[in-house]
Amino acid sequence: MNKVNEAIDVEGEKYKPDLYYTGKLDKDPNTPGIPAKYKIAAGNVSKEKTVYVGGLAAYKKAADLGGTWSVDGLSDLAKASGSTSNWHYEWQFTDGEDKTITPATNSGVSNLKGDITNLANLNTEQPLTFSKDSTFMKDAAAATTAGKSYRAQLTLTTNVTEESSGSSKKVTIVSNEAELQAQPAVGKLSLDQVPSFRFGNVLSKDIYVGTTAQDKQYQVSDGLKITDTRATPGW
Repeated sequence: MNKVNEAIDVEGEKYKPDLYYTGKLDKDPNTPGIPAKYKIAAGNVSKEKTVYVGGLAAYKKAADLGGTWSVDGLSDLAKASGSTSNWHYEWQFTDGEDKTITPATNSGVSNLKGDITNLANLNTEQPLTFSKDSTFMKDAAAATTAGKSYRAQLTLTTNVTEESSGSSKKVTIVSNEAELQAQPAVGKLSLDQVPSFRFGNVLSKDIYVGTTAQDKQYQVSDGLKITDTRATPGW
């Protein structure tokens, strides 16, 4: 997520990385940002290397499981910025039509915004978190099924002291956009098997008064079997 001002050669064109990646969408949960090819040349010798700029991979998980969305390159960003101040972070969501989505307070999304001293803690102590069976993720799963997945983007703000003047300057770093590919719930609750009871000839007085089992041929076959693989089991 480093904010670099020098132009680089990306797929044959000149871009500034901060302008190149912020408007692009990452749909791959295995790549932390937007791929860019760096080409280094010295005389007749040149070499290319692909790096990922922006720090945010797509999120792909079942809607009922819950989870956290991590950001790549935070330690490198903190070191490169030279900031000794706190960081302010804020997540933004949009839908498939680029309309802003603001999760409700009770929708099961936490750490949407706040302040943090150690930037790396954004992946540990204060990660963007979706609770199990959250209403937000259920809505996101419906959007994904309809081919209109939600998108997320992270904005980080801090103050950096300029060496030349000694004055403090506000710096804003924006991640790339990444898809929230919420999948249908994987858990289920089902009644798979019930026991079979054979009581023989049971008299009404036996039911009312009760009886011992020695002279009664009561039989039970099979058993009760329930499958509950939901994120929050209970029945």
